[in-house]
Amino acid sequence: WMGTKPSYEEEYTIDQPVGTPSPNKLGYTFPALFHIGSNGWVLLSETGVSSQYAGTRLGEGTKDGLYTIAFPEEGENGGAGDATIATGIPLLDLVENHHSR
Repeated sequence: WMGTKPSYEEEYTIDQPVGTPSPNKLGYTFPALFHIGSNGWVLLSETGVSSQYAGTRLGEGTKDGLYTIAFPEEGENGGAGDATIATGIPLLDLVENHHSR
């Protein structure tokens, strides 16, 4: 099991400012917990409901806090599993307009 780097599972980092490059330059794994100042916390995770699902991660973030969903690299986990999905992914966009408050 120790020969699977890079892999879907990585070590957690604590108190990283938004947009900090990941140690491996491939982004961050789920779950991801973000502190939103006095507004509380946001926990991001994922789930696969069938064996047709490719595990994802957060891609590298920008200084503005924009993270994308990234799929596995071809060499991850020794090539076990898929690096793409066989079916569509349901996505939910959560948009908060701070100017409307």
